Amino acid sequence: MMKLWNKTKKWDFGQTAITWRHRNTGQFFWKIFSWLLGAFVFGIGTSLFFLAIRQPDLSLPAARIVFFLVFLLGITSNLFRAIINGHEYKITDQALVFSHPFYGWEALGRFLGSEERPFRIIYYCIYWQNVKEIREHEQGIILLLKDDTEIQVPVLPVVKLALHLHVKSSIPKERGANKSDRDVYDKAVMRIILQSAREARRAVVKK
Repeated sequence: MMKLWNKTKKWDFGQTAITWRHRNTGQFFWKIFSWLLGAFVFGIGTSLFFLAIRQPDLSLPAARIVFFLVFLLGITSNLFRAIINGHEYKITDQALVFSHPFYGWEALGRFLGSEERPFRIIYYCIYWQNVKEIREHEQGIILLLKDDTEIQVPVLPVVKLALHLHVKSSIPKERGANKSDRDVYDKAVMRIILQSAREARRAVVKK
């Protein structure tokens, strides 16, 4: 999906209207297999390194340590990124922006960088000028580009929703425990995000 987005290190996309964080459970479980493979490769590499320097007794223990370290650190980082914090999306004056932090524990990225520009954060964006239409989808919104390409942007479930000063809508009541309360909250969130995205695109088109 991200291949269709513009990848950039630019961080200023104009004024932000809405920020939301989407919990992506499916990606978290998919990444488990990815980190297993990565940890296995690092473990094999470590084993070969100790064999090459003629330390066969350290080869297996070191490979096991590296395997578990890489796997646990990777899974923990992805747990924060996909489940606890959620993936961050912003509706700004210029574009719809997806933020991909280098560390799942975002406080570390801010410590190594700054509040505005965390360490090695990457932004993916879709500029409103390239969007022809915005539609509602079951769990999110669809951006129809001018070349008729469709990009699905996930919204639900929402971990956190933040409306900024110039947005007239009010934050809906917190997501309840029962299904009816959750449905009401989800519909309110979808309405606000869809409306804000359309207004941002309309403002760019009118210029």
